[in-house]
Amino acid sequence: MNYALINNEIHDSFPVVDRATFNMVGGIDSTSFAVTILDPDGDGRVDGTGAVDWSIQEKGVGTGFYTLSFTPDQLGEWIANVVHDDYFPYGKSMNYEVVPEGFFSSGGDSTSDIAELLDICDDIVIMLSTLL
Repeated sequence: MNYALINNEIHDSFPVVDRATFNMVGGIDSTSFAVTILDPDGDGRVDGTGAVDWSIQEKGVGTGFYTLSFTPDQLGEWIANVVHDDYFPYGKSMNYEVVPEGFFSSGGDSTSDIAELLDICDDIVIMLSTLL
């Protein structure tokens, strides 16, 4: 699961690979993708309708790497599923835990945030080891 801040745009990248040749597939029109975004209430915000719009763009030209972007407007778990009929008809799903501004006590410094998360993980390991 990825963490994201409320009302801040999420950019999540994914590859498109031809299953027959294992080559990256570039140049796909963004309208060829179907996207379903579920908010924490489980309300489907399908194909950009509702309060959350999305976009997909290829990173560079012909790279085969694409980026899904959208801005969550509620706290909680969000799920995005991207479908392409030819390359991944069952979809690629991505999960995000959307947290409030200031969730990380460091105020958003990514180095401090990582250190804080590692400290939390260490605390969890210590707690679990006392249970065994």
